[in-house]
Amino acid sequence: MKTKKTLNFRMLSAALFLMLFAAFFMVHSVDSYATAGYNTFDSPLPIEVNTVYHDSIPEIGTSNYYKFTLTEPGVVSFTFKHPVLAENEKYWTLRLYDGSDSIYERTFTGHDTDAQTSNIGLPAGEHLIRISPYSNWNFSDSEYSIIVNFSSSQNWEKERNETFITSNEISVNSEYSGSMRSSDDQDWYKFQLAAPGYVSISFNHTTMSDDSKYWAVSLFKDDSKTDSMANWDQSGYTESSKTCNIGLDAGIYYVKVSNYSSYTWSSADYSFVVNYNNSSNWEKEYNNGFANAEQISLNEVRYGSIFRGNDADFYAFNLEQSGMIMVTFDHEVVNSSSTFWEVYLYSDDDKNNNIGSWSFSGLDSGSDMKVSASAGKYYIKIVPYASYSFRDKDYHFSVSLVDDPVEAFVKRMYSEVLGRDPDEQGLRNYITALYNGSKKGADVAADFYLSREVLDKHPSNDAYVQLAYKGLMGRDSSADERVYWIEALDSGVTYHAIVAGFVGSPEFKKLCEDYGIAPGTHAVTENRDKNIGITKFVARLYTKALGRGFDVDGLNDWTGRLVRNSSKSNILNVSTNGFFHSQEFLNKNLDNTEFVSVAYRTFLGREPEPEGHAYWINQLQSGKSRDEVLAGFANSPEFANIMAQYGL
Repeated sequence: MKTKKTLNFRMLSAALFLMLFAAFFMVHSVDSYATAGYNTFDSPLPIEVNTVYHDSIPEIGTSNYYKFTLTEPGVVSFTFKHPVLAENEKYWTLRLYDGSDSIYERTFTGHDTDAQTSNIGLPAGEHLIRISPYSNWNFSDSEYSIIVNFSSSQNWEKERNETFITSNEISVNSEYSGSMRSSDDQDWYKFQLAAPGYVSISFNHTTMSDDSKYWAVSLFKDDSKTDSMANWDQSGYTESSKTCNIGLDAGIYYVKVSNYSSYTWSSADYSFVVNYNNSSNWEKEYNNGFANAEQISLNEVRYGSIFRGNDADFYAFNLEQSGMIMVTFDHEVVNSSSTFWEVYLYSDDDKNNNIGSWSFSGLDSGSDMKVSASAGKYYIKIVPYASYSFRDKDYHFSVSLVDDPVEAFVKRMYSEVLGRDPDEQGLRNYITALYNGSKKGADVAADFYLSREVLDKHPSNDAYVQLAYKGLMGRDSSADERVYWIEALDSGVTYHAIVAGFVGSPEFKKLCEDYGIAPGTHAVTENRDKNIGITKFVARLYTKALGRGFDVDGLNDWTGRLVRNSSKSNILNVSTNGFFHSQEFLNKNLDNTEFVSVAYRTFLGREPEPEGHAYWINQLQSGKSRDEVLAGFANSPEFANIMAQYGL
């Protein structure tokens, strides 16, 4: 059944009509009834904001048009009421127009008796709304009421602002509000920075029914409006959020608020603030390559942030003289031991290969990195560890030129070992290696003492030992010390054993400590270098038992057996069975007299006295085996003393 038509004021007298019409304009709190005939787009009914109007749609194919005027910008919403209908179908559609374009649409159902639309920001001026049947088959002529709710505000968005061309101008550090009026709506805002600094965006909204992502916030530069600088998603449960800080130069920028997707969005009010702090020490985006690297000065503290997975921050600086570059890097604490930042140092001469690289976890703090460098131009690159492993927390760093004790250590090696000044490239390579940990003091010492430059001079064992004392201990050797190491070299140990012995000394460790470097160790690979005492002992067996000097293969073989098992029984076994049963010894075909003499020299370390010599010869002639005689010599106190001399 059709509802009562309330639009026909022609049945009223002219006087009553004028009274009611005047009352309408004087007292807005009183309900007003629309006048028939205002049902076209070009002749809408003028209405006031914040006033109740009653009307109805008399028949299919007709619509009611209303015009309201805002004297100042602000926010509007619509309250739509009607009696409850039997069916919960859609019956009415409300549209808000900007010119001839519909910019907002809302439908109302039969059970939706008291509906409140979302808020919409509008500028001052005339605005038009249309109420029409939802469709030709879903229609009701029931009376409805409508209110245009309005609150003045300078800080609400002003539709239409869905492009950067029509963006609303805003001020930094002021709060602005808006809402998404449709699934494809976008709200653009424009702000200007008079001076460099850093910005962040605070975003607020009411709590949603789930934690889906509803809004997307993007930041644009004026010269790149099609490619956002940064993007942040806003979820339903997070009522208030704040983005990371981003360093920006003076200029014009844009904020775009949009729906996260066409099927996940909300018309609820949002608000945001572009927080701005003036600063000359923050990075200025974009600085994402060598070509647009930001120039910095030595000893200047610079701030920045990695705000997305593919972000990169480049900085350039100049060294007027060679020396040690110290990069100090720190960041806001992240409660994670995962790696989030990587810092690289490049020379302008080679931008493809870094000369220093460092990684930082969330818990690392205040780290200093040092690299030796010559005068010239250099770059710092700060990037996320990976696109999936980064944090947008603030970082800060500085670059300085510092005195370099490590450089003094390397120069000392050149002077003491090679007797010359360093070549620039070699000096820088060693300094860098010591700082980045790829080499330690022992490694550098080994490089110098085992270099072709030293070996090609063919130093005597005496000269080599004295060179080791000067370079690795900083002093001359005593006579006994020199004899010990010369005998070691004479017995078959290599220069590797000399280096290993010296860099393992307390004096070398103290030397490294004085220069601020890690001492390290030098590993030996040949058996003859693994235990100097064993090597001297075996070399003596060659001389005493076989009557000749050692051969390298044999020396490594026998020393290896004793290094692996240095028990007394094994030492005696090598000394007796090993050498006296060798084919070389057996081929000598020694008679008893010669055999006993060799045993004296080998196990007692002397020539035989006449009585003893005769005794052992008589023992052999009386039937004792040579092994029994050797056992007597090998187990003597004299041989035990000889073994002790070699630490056995």
